[in-house]
Amino acid sequence: MFLRGDLSNSSGYQLLPGTAQVFMGGDFIGETAVPSVAPKSDFRVFFGPDRAVRAKREIISRTTGNAGLFGGSVATTWKYRVTIDNGTGRDLSVELLDRRATSRNEKIEVKVADLSAPLSTDAEFAAGPAKSGILRWDLRVPAAARGTAAMPVTWTVQATHAKDIQTTELPDMTAGKEAQP
Repeated sequence: MFLRGDLSNSSGYQLLPGTAQVFMGGDFIGETAVPSVAPKSDFRVFFGPDRAVRAKREIISRTTGNAGLFGGSVATTWKYRVTIDNGTGRDLSVELLDRRATSRNEKIEVKVADLSAPLSTDAEFAAGPAKSGILRWDLRVPAAARGTAAMPVTWTVQATHAKDIQTTELPDMTAGKEAQP
């Protein structure tokens, strides 16, 4: 998990690019790069990892078998889970990002199903990254999502193609590695 600040230059002056020292309350958090920002403009800065929040990504299952009315297709199905553990003691707004397999061949269908939480409806995201196989959830993670009560997000990806279509084997895409929400 990484801390991000959505800020606004409310002054009438241009902010010049450079390094800023960041404090949260009275605590020094670290340094971050600030871009050039026009007056009355919004911008984002990144503060690095939040060590009190963890995400674990797992492949729950992977199956390959015949599909279709007469078994003329092959389907590979992955079931994924990301578990978010919130150790901050406060509710959090989180953007969870992951990826899915995509196909440039119209004879190979890849679909996402069985989402435990809806995907982001952000228009900028839907017009860009979502089309290239990036999944994004905009989540509210409660302070109580800790330990055995950590917040799970689950989904299924299925790739289907006719048996006569030759494909390379699809990877399991980093089973058991830490997620980057």
